[in-house]
Amino acid sequence: MVDSVYILYVTRSLGFQPQIVGVILATGAFGAVLGALLTKRIERRLGLGPTIVGAASLWGLGYLFIPLTFGSKEMTVLLLIVAGIISGFGESVHQITQITLRQTLVPDRLQGRMTASFRFIIWSTVPIGGIVGGILGETLGLRAALWVGAVGNLLAFLWVFCSPVRKLRELPNNIIAEWK
Repeated sequence: MVDSVYILYVTRSLGFQPQIVGVILATGAFGAVLGALLTKRIERRLGLGPTIVGAASLWGLGYLFIPLTFGSKEMTVLLLIVAGIISGFGESVHQITQITLRQTLVPDRLQGRMTASFRFIIWSTVPIGGIVGGILGETLGLRAALWVGAVGNLLAFLWVFCSPVRKLRELPNNIIAEWK
């Protein structure tokens, strides 16, 4: 939802030229690279479950900086870069850890089916989010649509927070025994 409105917001509402948008996105992507490099270290320190939950919440938290943009062009660019770094970091750490957990739990012979099923479920929400973002952007305005998307992304961590996953310290040998 945020992605469908983001480019319109930064170009139309904030008035940034494409080269500035490119710099913002490229600089913000640094967070994803940093997250990928630090995931194992973070997981060792916090544990697998807390890392998954924390990374999911960071991913959502980063999106809050987008509609918070205010002040000078420089301040706005800084906030958008911070949004990209925080959300990219959280997304990268979350994806690495939760995919590793799923691949550990599922037998090798079912890996393809599991991956295809998850991708179908996850990617099938993208057009829905795009449509909702477009409708909200048109009816409420781009900033309001970004607020709705940012809050929705922030609350998404509750799925894993409310699950037994948050209690995992390391990759389990027997998941049932770990969750008891």
